Amino acid sequence: MISRFFIFAALFFLPFAGDAQCSGSFTYSLNGLTATFTGTTNPPALPGTFYYWWFSDQGNYSTVQNPTYTFSAPGTYIVCFSYNDQVTQCSDSVCQSVTVGGCNADFTSTDSAGNFSFVSSTTAGPGAQYMWDFGDGNYSAQANPYHYYPNSGVYTVCLYVYDSLQNFCDSTCHTVTVQNSGGCTASFTSVDSLGYVFFVSSTTAGNGAMYYWDFGDGNYSSAQNPSHVYANPGMYTVCLTVYDSLQNFCDSVCYQVQASTTTVEESFLQSSFEVSPNPADGALTLSFMTTGAGKATIRFYDASGRMTSEETVAVHGAGQNKTEISTNTMAQGIYLVKIGVGGSEAWTRIAVTHQ
Repeated sequence: MISRFFIFAALFFLPFAGDAQCSGSFTYSLNGLTATFTGTTNPPALPGTFYYWWFSDQGNYSTVQNPTYTFSAPGTYIVCFSYNDQVTQCSDSVCQSVTVGGCNADFTSTDSAGNFSFVSSTTAGPGAQYMWDFGDGNYSAQANPYHYYPNSGVYTVCLYVYDSLQNFCDSTCHTVTVQNSGGCTASFTSVDSLGYVFFVSSTTAGNGAMYYWDFGDGNYSSAQNPSHVYANPGMYTVCLTVYDSLQNFCDSVCYQVQASTTTVEESFLQSSFEVSPNPADGALTLSFMTTGAGKATIRFYDASGRMTSEETVAVHGAGQNKTEISTNTMAQGIYLVKIGVGGSEAWTRIAVTHQ
């Protein structure tokens, strides 16, 4: 099929005397397997110009200037754009590779006395955006950032990748060890969202420390920052026990954690709750459905579980409601957004960037 395309191009796009001043190019944006292409000609093509797009995906083609094409499977494809302006006798052809089908987030790190260099090895399309959570309350939106850890310990570093349309694409987490720690102090925070509880360890521990969580309902975890779904609402005693790299006991702590559950009203609110854009930089729009008038309370929690802001807005009646909140004063990072309306709550996660 490739040979047929170039035979076609050779026959149709015959060179003209003025072609030295003519050129074609194209750009594109991705949403999963679907790509939207924009063809550009110089000088601008006149009405009646013939356009031809060729996709190596099964040899498909299009004859519109700016096509939208859905590829059959994830992968890297060759896309060619050609045009022929029969009035100006301008013509050109250009090809480039296009990778579709999401992305695969991954990274490596190098330590130099607490100064870490993080290098993304993510496979992503053009315009991909990055959000790093360094595990110590600091964040970055760079593709390959540097970060200094002032305190020794084991940190969980997470990389979140978003596509060119700011849709979440993939994420991955790895632990990094900062040397020269002395002893440990076990501690943690928690955030409950409809029975789904996020636990974030704020333990000061040496390199190679191990964690053991008892969620108080017969379930356990050895992750540093786990999450847990409680089948029934209630108050639970959650304990974190920390061991050093030689599996010797280091410290432990227990806190009371309240777990809620989901009602019919909360399910309705959760299914309608949307926040955009995500990642956010500037104005953040919250959209949600209600069954009557009242007020909505909006709270933001950072990665450590600390509530960073709270705002109350009026709800004027049943139906869809929208409100805008500025993120200009918020630090970059991952946030849990919770909304409460009439005793019901809903939540979602967002990333805040400042490009």
